[in-house]
Order: sequence, then C-alpha cells, then structure tokens
Amino acid sequence: MEGTVKVVVTAHPILAALIHGARFLVCDNTFKQTNGELNEWEVAIWHGALNERETRISFHNLDAYEPMSGVTVARVYSNGATKETFGYIWEGFFNAVKTITGKGIKFKVFDDSGTIQCVILDMEAAQLPSPRTWCCDYPDEDE
Repeated sequence: MEGTVKVVVTAHPILAALIHGARFLVCDNTFKQTNGELNEWEVAIWHGALNERETRISFHNLDAYEPMSGVTVARVYSNGATKETFGYIWEGFFNAVKTITGKGIKFKVFDDSGTIQCVILDMEAAQLPSPRTWCCDYPDEDE
C-alpha cells in the first residue's frame, strides 16, 4: 500500500457534541508516531461553559492562574503531513462530527447560528486547506 493515504478519526460522541457550543478549534499535529507510520493530530476546543482546566503561569516572582476552558474532542491518526493528507484529515474530521452528532460544524462568519469563531493551528503549513472545500456545507455561488 505504498503511497496510500491513511486517516483514522476517533472521537467520543459526548465530546464531539461539545464542538457545537465551542468558540475555537485548536489543532496540533504532534508528529509523534503512535503506531507504526501513523502520526497523531489532536483537536481541542475552547468551550466557555466548561472552565475545567487551569494553567499555572510563573513569570519571575509572580505566580498566577490562567483559566483555560479546553478539552480534547477528537484525535486523528494519519501517515502523512502533505496538503493532500491534511485535506483527507479535515474531510474525515468534519464528516465524523456530522455523523456522530447529526449536525455539521458551523462557523459564525458563514452562519449566524454557528459558534466557531476561528481555527488555531500549529506551524504546519500543509494544514491550511481552502475553507470552502473542507468545512462548509453551503451551496455553491452558482446555485
């Protein structure tokens, strides 16, 4: 199967449902092999109602707690980091959420009922697909 793109999406239904109330998606490709050739890609959300994480920040002699409302909602495993592979990763992730929850992910900028305001990615440029092709079930402009 040389040259074949492999993508596995995992998500718990209760956690996947939280996406529909989240403000941000935060995605991180660890490039850490988890099983053979597969790398892990983690999707976390910022969900204001959860407020369950606190991060301790130390700066010189000042200690402070910064509230973080983050939770990992999905993990995707793949065997590549090309633009093509990330296209399949995004497609698989968005399809999985729609299949699991019965609702597609909606971005506030495209739909007033949407809650997602932005997607935060790490420095892997191949993760940047065209939003029109991977996240929106909106009709083409011709329709």
